[in-house]
Amino acid sequence: MATTIFSKTLTASDGHWQGDTCRLLILSPDITAVSGSSISVTIVLSATTSSGTISAAYIGQQGTGNAWNFDGNQSQLKFSGATSVSGITGLTTLTSDFVPFVYTAGNALVVSLDLAGTLLDSGSVTGQTNENTYFAAGTAASLTAPSGFSVETGICDFVSLIQVIPTDITLLGQECY
Repeated sequence: MATTIFSKTLTASDGHWQGDTCRLLILSPDITAVSGSSISVTIVLSATTSSGTISAAYIGQQGTGNAWNFDGNQSQLKFSGATSVSGITGLTTLTSDFVPFVYTAGNALVVSLDLAGTLLDSGSVTGQTNENTYFAAGTAASLTAPSGFSVETGICDFVSLIQVIPTDITLLGQECY
């Protein structure tokens, strides 16, 4: 059974992210302290999105150096088995498949998206103390320690929900999904 470790209601729109890599840093005070062995992320795109594409999506625990860095153990997110989603138009909610990912409770998370298309706007919420959105031109979703990112402080973009399969849920040695 999945456990929600992060949840936000994204009521605003932020955007024109096409051509960028966006990374959302979620600090541990906003993450429920549950370790997991598999993870799923729900992404919200705003109603103003037109012919948008998520060409790659990754999640990882925060690494050292820049705030947006992964620790090197990031996992690629998939959507119905696909590594990308295209033709996104209008208000859209996409939930990734559960993918293998060892999450250690108490660690910050980074969600990284490579974005393309005609117009790609995120659902967002401002005034957050434990989330920042980082962005840079190009495709760097999978990279552990990319450079050249700018920050939108206190803004939670794209990610509305993160769930894990807790590490202590097994059935005859198999993870339960």
